[in-house]
Amino acid sequence: MGGGILENESMQPPPDWHRGADDTRLRRVMDFIHDNLGANLSLTAMVRLAAISAPHFLKAFNAAKGVSPLQDVISARLEMVTVLLKTSKLTVAEITWRAGYPDFSRFGPHFKWKCGTTPAAFRAG
Repeated sequence: MGGGILENESMQPPPDWHRGADDTRLRRVMDFIHDNLGANLSLTAMVRLAAISAPHFLKAFNAAKGVSPLQDVISARLEMVTVLLKTSKLTVAEITWRAGYPDFSRFGPHFKWKCGTTPAAFRAG
């Protein structure tokens, strides 16, 4: 996930994303992630959608989801890949690209970590 620079670090208290409007913020970010899995998802864009400072966003996201935004994006992308491998005739390279991986060198280790095998073996299996 690009955009490693944390911007707009105001002194707002972290939201409790388990209630009301703050839950809406999390849903907005989650919808953005889901709708843009094939794009370069940046922390900066997520922080802007949540409308809170980056440190508070990271803390609130982790508290609500149990993982960092980067880990959540990787999991969502890998879920998309597993579905496409089982249900489409797209090449592994095209699936990799559609899932937002610019090249196989990043995708391969993530897939093997989650699935314990290669994409081709997963598709065949």
